[in-house]
Amino acid sequence: MAAGNKYNPNNPYGLDANIHLDPNDFNKLIAQHGIRVLIEKANICPNWIGKANKMQHDVQCTLCDNGFIHYGGMECWAFFQQNQLVKMFLREGIFDPGQATLTIPTHNDDGKRILLNYFDQITLLDQDERFYELLNKSRGNMDLLRYQALEVEDVTDSTGAKYIENANFILDKNGNMEWLPDQKRPIWDTSKGVGQTFSVTYRFRPVYRVTQLLHEGRYSNRLMADHKMTVKFPQLVLMKKDYYIKKIDVENGLKMQQPVIQEFWDYDVEIEPGDI
Repeated sequence: MAAGNKYNPNNPYGLDANIHLDPNDFNKLIAQHGIRVLIEKANICPNWIGKANKMQHDVQCTLCDNGFIHYGGMECWAFFQQNQLVKMFLREGIFDPGQATLTIPTHNDDGKRILLNYFDQITLLDQDERFYELLNKSRGNMDLLRYQALEVEDVTDSTGAKYIENANFILDKNGNMEWLPDQKRPIWDTSKGVGQTFSVTYRFRPVYRVTQLLHEGRYSNRLMADHKMTVKFPQLVLMKKDYYIKKIDVENGLKMQQPVIQEFWDYDVEIEPGDI
């Protein structure tokens, strides 16, 4: 707590009620049935143009992830509950697809206090999901995937040719595709300045972002030897899956992104004379 206030242990309503709520018992339950997660706290990106009240964020910002920077990463146990594939109407509100609830203990394994807030980022460390995306072959030996891939299941190019992990390419330290020398790969068309299209399916660790604090303040008085003290109980939060996370290089901590290339379209569009 912010202040360690002490109060008279005597109950003004009579004898002990014989019902004792210990937040550490809740922590034990979470650790016993929970999963391992990584918590990264959110802060507002400071990369603004001119005065902050003008609300002009740099559109080319390389600092943030959708307007937020993260700090203070820590691992802990947490109780995770995924919602159904349809909307659920519960006391806490309406749950949409891609949302889940998470119960966090009061402190981590090292005794450091945990206090979640809006837009904190949660990564499920021991779970994986499958994701697929469509890419054009880059000019070089590396193709950047949106998420940090754990294992690639399938790669197929526009001709139907297949590519196999550890035979045609490997996953580098950031979970990107690194093509092996002298092995088959999608081609780069020098005349058109664009790479061959290919699709890739891979497994990754799901990432969520806190969107609502369902039980932010859970407090109770705990009876000590000669006084009672206010203690905090585990938080319950609502999270939504984050589909637009950035990828950070594990060595230098910099944001990784595909280079932006100007594209020219040559679609034939018929325009009526009256539309000019």
